[in-house]
Amino acid sequence: MAIALVSTTNITVPNTTAVNAGSGANRLIMCVTCGDITDNMSAVTWNGESLTKGLTQNFSAIGRFNYIWYLHNPSGTGSQNLVITGAGGGGSISTCLVYSDVSGIPTDFIQSTVNGTSIANNHTAVTGDWLVGGGGNDVSTLSFGTNTTVRSGASSQGQADSNGVSSPTALNYTCTGGNMATYGAVISPSVAAPATAGFLFLMV
Repeated sequence: MAIALVSTTNITVPNTTAVNAGSGANRLIMCVTCGDITDNMSAVTWNGESLTKGLTQNFSAIGRFNYIWYLHNPSGTGSQNLVITGAGGGGSISTCLVYSDVSGIPTDFIQSTVNGTSIANNHTAVTGDWLVGGGGNDVSTLSFGTNTTVRSGASSQGQADSNGVSSPTALNYTCTGGNMATYGAVISPSVAAPATAGFLFLMV
């Protein structure tokens, strides 16, 4: 099976926002957030189900915290409320990304920082995997580079994924200068169960 993007919802946090998570098995909800200047994003729920926090990054150059939260195989379907507690102020933005045919929870959570004009958030991934993450800058506009599809953006920050690139290795970001932080994870496709072999018995 191949991963597919079900929906993208841009959110100003904290907030309660309707998010369409589709239906069926092997769905994954990911809430990728550039948060506040304090570590105050305390919970995320969808349809009352709690998302798990996979990453917290302290972007110390400007004191901003970034997060990735996730929920695999939600029991609810369709459009339900996503509720974010905390992480408001300071231009905080969040993107809720929903994917189908994902094998399990995200892996290879990483974060990178640089003082410069470009950064590659490198991951260990194989063909069929997707990379999901975000980035931010303290003084200039953030741009999205090779194999990096922007899903939301607000000048100096944003969220992105690799959008089905066959062999993804990195999400790439550029800016005109200043301090830049990026963060991300890998999601892998579900594997269809092999067909059951049939047997023919002959009586002699």
